[in-house]
Amino acid sequence: MGTTTKIKKSSAKSAVRPRAELAEEASVAPGAVTGARVKQKRLERGWSLRHLAAQSGLAISTISKIENDKMAPTVDLFSRLLAALQTTPGEWFFDTSNAEDAFFKLQRAGSKTVIEHPAVRKEVLLGGSEHRDVLVMRMLYPPHAEVTEETVAHVGNEVVFVIRGILEMRFRGRKKVIMNPGDSLHFSSSIPRAYRAHGDEECEVMMVWRKKT
Repeated sequence: MGTTTKIKKSSAKSAVRPRAELAEEASVAPGAVTGARVKQKRLERGWSLRHLAAQSGLAISTISKIENDKMAPTVDLFSRLLAALQTTPGEWFFDTSNAEDAFFKLQRAGSKTVIEHPAVRKEVLLGGSEHRDVLVMRMLYPPHAEVTEETVAHVGNEVVFVIRGILEMRFRGRKKVIMNPGDSLHFSSSIPRAYRAHGDEECEVMMVWRKKT
């Protein structure tokens, strides 16, 4: 009789591990969680380590290690800390703690600074003494207006965006540029230039200037 070879089935578990288990062990990206920040959030609420431990279900020793940068929290631990501190991921990664610096300023039509010139009407949307490094203007060029030579030049960088109409830009020593609605041009403000409406329609333009840094 021939010998029979027995094949022994392996009793080892599959090497594929559950996704949830892997998520619990995955660490948050380095630098995303700093111990000082966790401690700051805790102290802002007047909480002790013991209180945060009770709220999050984490051991006091674990929180202490995280606050002293001796332990990188896993995704699971980080999520539990955020929930306990009543902080969303968006608030954590895009810190809004400097809320006192946040502001908004509404300018009603007719309240803006206006610069009138036969060849252009300029409305200052942002600039002046409060914002010396940036200037945003809405500019209206009437058709057939007289245009001076290419003498406008200053330091900085500039972006021009055409809202409606057709804009003609002349740069000293270069070919003139014709821009249609939706076109934009970024250039050095030190290049001497002149603007005017091209054709029989008024041209509306948005201009943003920024001081060169």
